[in-house]
Amino acid sequence: MSSLFRKPNVKIDDHAQKKFAVVVIPEGLVVGEDRIEDAKWFRVTDRGTVLITQKMLDKREAET
Repeated sequence: MSSLFRKPNVKIDDHAQKKFAVVVIPEGLVVGEDRIEDAKWFRVTDRGTVLITQKMLDKREAET
């Protein structure tokens, strides 16, 4: 992936297959600092990876 699209503290594995991806992180969203809070809204793996979908973001926005 082009370094043009890389942001600080965002990790995209160099071996990941990426055909097309749009990643929009809402302003002010903090993820990865509070695993319990993350798990309230998003899917968190045993290793701490956080999966966020638009549907999850919409639900969080509606309930906060």
